[in-house]
Amino acid sequence: MTGSTKSICGRNLLRGWGWRRSGFDLPMMPLPMPWGKWVSVRLRGLLALTQKQLGTAVDGKALAERVHMGDRMAKACFLVFGCQVRDALVPILEGFQPEVLCFGGQITRSGHLFLPPVEEYCRGAGIRILVTEDTSLRTLQGLTRI
Repeated sequence: MTGSTKSICGRNLLRGWGWRRSGFDLPMMPLPMPWGKWVSVRLRGLLALTQKQLGTAVDGKALAERVHMGDRMAKACFLVFGCQVRDALVPILEGFQPEVLCFGGQITRSGHLFLPPVEEYCRGAGIRILVTEDTSLRTLQGLTRI
């Protein structure tokens, strides 16, 4: 759940979760994560992980390039990152019990490298995963079906 999503079918997603508004209305979860707060899972989490595992901080694009060149350590970093994303999402998924979990935006370009741990959890929980790079279009399409 990112962007400005605050309710679905009348259910207030902010109430009871301890979320607060910040910046562009991105939800910030007060969940303890290895890299800090939930909002930093994407970039700061990956940078901290690659710094620790590879000895240099690498963003997703550069890490994916390393994977495509055959770097096993880079591939392992993506799987560890996927486990961290899964662990960050589990309390939210257990509390909200969605039918679908959507991933969108630029991060989806490397989804095949880090999503397997999330997909495994979601399969077991009966949650479908949808991945799209164009979140604006998909949001509007979803709203037309409510």
